[in-house]
Amino acid sequence: MIKTSKSKITQSKILKYNLCEHHKVGYQQLEKLCKKQEKIIDRLSKDCWTKMQMLTEWRENNKNWVSKVNQELLIKNENHNKEMEETKAFYEKELTEISDLYDSACKHNREIVKTNEQILKQHNEITRAYNGLHHMGKFAEELGIDISKHNKMLPENDEYNQFTQKHQLLESGKVQHTWTLKKKKKGDTDDKK
Repeated sequence: MIKTSKSKITQSKILKYNLCEHHKVGYQQLEKLCKKQEKIIDRLSKDCWTKMQMLTEWRENNKNWVSKVNQELLIKNENHNKEMEETKAFYEKELTEISDLYDSACKHNREIVKTNEQILKQHNEITRAYNGLHHMGKFAEELGIDISKHNKMLPENDEYNQFTQKHQLLESGKVQHTWTLKKKKKGDTDDKK
């Protein structure tokens, strides 16, 4: 602890600082001090009130800003949802159309496959018939028969009106050929030409 020296209070100090008879602060100085404190307290209270108003305004602005941002986000979200629904509807429509086209293409493909199978069967029959006729021609040439003489026996010739051929694939993998040629009867006439 530091000891302070007590200085002697002189009359000039008493008058200068308006000290009372007990050498304490005088009433006039206390009044000046109180007035200064009142001004300071007044200024501080005004400052507090201003800052309180600013804080209230800031809170209100913050609340308004948050509300505005929330509204904007809700609007954007609604717009986004509408766009998503429109996009979803568009793609669902497209998928439905594509699905219908795909089903139609599959149906058409099945029909084409059936037609192709029939065409292949007919082609195989024609090929078998040709091969049979070819072998028959070779066989006839080996026997010494002149095939060109027998052209009048072709189905196109008027003398014969019905020529049929049948070619059957056997289980053994061989083809059995059957040809039938019927001559016109003498009383028949061909008026259909």
